[in-house]
This record gives sequence, structure tokens and C-alpha cells, in this order.
Amino acid sequence: MASKTPREWELEKAIRESLEETERFDSLGALERDVEKRLEAMGASGTTPERIRRVGVARGLLKLDITYSRRASMRERTKCPVCGKKLQAVYNRTIDGDGVIAMGFNCSRCGYNAKSAFMTPSRYVVRRGRPGNARQNRASQAGGGPPEPGGGPDGRGA
Repeated sequence: MASKTPREWELEKAIRESLEETERFDSLGALERDVEKRLEAMGASGTTPERIRRVGVARGLLKLDITYSRRASMRERTKCPVCGKKLQAVYNRTIDGDGVIAMGFNCSRCGYNAKSAFMTPSRYVVRRGRPGNARQNRASQAGGGPPEPGGGPDGRGA
């Protein structure tokens, strides 16, 4: 049987099941291995840790504890390296009050916080997100699965 790339609702369902069984993963790779096993059972495979991270953060399924490393070179950040949302610069007024200085970057969606442009995420500890934070979508509806054929709940249309 040929495997297929998982649809977003399939990936969300696998992430949700993994985090219901194990509340905390010490790395994104550990979560990816568990999600991949669940996807293979559904007949799909072939996802990346980045896609799992982005879908999980966007749906409110997971919270990340991020460990940072210092890079040798400065990198200009406009988008969040964790979830892809536009970063907000954090400014501080100078002592004499004449100007402002950029102090770092924050992301309002996932909590990414870099004190300088030299800092980059190096490790993610994944925890289950709070219930009720996920947006309403196909996998979080009553059936928790794909859309019904024919559009209606009984499969015969609207």
C-alpha cells in the first residue's frame, strides 16, 4: 500500500492522540516519532517536525518550552522561527529619553522570545496545550475525523 502525505486534520488528530497519551515529550523528535506511528496506522506518513510544530502551535494543541543557542552571526528576524507569524520588536527608551533601542523580538502566538538577533531556538520540550485553546476545525468537531461524504452527517447530503 502506497503511503500518502497526511492532510492537516489527520496530522492534528495524531498530535492530539499522542499528547493525550503522553503529556510531555523531551524533544520535538520524540513527538514526531510517536505521531508518525499513529499516521502510519491511518495509512499516511511523511511529515516533518517543523510541520508538526507549526500545526500544533496554530491549533493550540501544544505548548513549547524553548531552549536557545547563540549563533556566531546575527540573523535579521522578521518571521517567527517556531510558528511563522510576524515577530514584534520589543523596544526600550534610552536613559536620557531621547531615543529607543530594539531589545529583542517576541511572538504573540507561540511565545518565542529572543533577547538578541544572535539567539536561535535549539531544543523544544513539548507539553500538552490547554483545552479550549484550539480553534474549531475538522478534527476537533464531534466526529474527530474527515468531513462526511456527501456533506451531511448521515452521508446523504445536506
